[in-house]
Amino acid sequence: MAYLYRHIRLDTNQPFYIGISNVDDDYKRAYKRSCRNKHWTNIIKSTNYEIEILIDNLTIEEAKEKEKEFICLYGRVDLKTGCLVNLTDGGDGVLNMNTNSELRMKLSKAAIGKKMSQLAKIKMGNNQKLPILQYDIQGNFIKEWDGVIDATKAVGKHSTNIIRCCQGKFKQAYGFIWKYKYPEKMGRKPRATITSLQDRLDKLENK
Repeated sequence: MAYLYRHIRLDTNQPFYIGISNVDDDYKRAYKRSCRNKHWTNIIKSTNYEIEILIDNLTIEEAKEKEKEFICLYGRVDLKTGCLVNLTDGGDGVLNMNTNSELRMKLSKAAIGKKMSQLAKIKMGNNQKLPILQYDIQGNFIKEWDGVIDATKAVGKHSTNIIRCCQGKFKQAYGFIWKYKYPEKMGRKPRATITSLQDRLDKLENK
């Protein structure tokens, strides 16, 4: 299984990096500062940033599709299309990180007996679904899809054009009009800053 994460610079409250990794790495890749490109490094030298796990428990293919979707959504600095310092369009993230078994065990034990609140479950569900609406060219409603992945599989095409149609960059894609059902959810308010994986462990152990 895999997860999707983003980095948000706190001086502008704006995402600047989208990435994916394997859930077995204890989210280490999301918090890791090494093996980043020079543009990413320059940003964290000038401002603090936060790490947000956007979607968890994805298959590898789903994670790659979501990475491409969000990179397309925010755009890339090097292409002058947006705010991300990613140097590719996604789908090629690091998914085979070494697992820190001891730390994973501590995190697991610290979470034992803690029940997720109903509100947290709802928020997690919202994080994992970005439903889109499909219309014909005349604007007649056809179907609601749980996300771009489902719609892409149905039409047998690439997700990028559907995403751009949802963003209003294209008038139509593959003979249909596509829209986000909840466009306001594409730019969520960032969570509280967590600076390291060890901070996350300490917070769990102190509860």
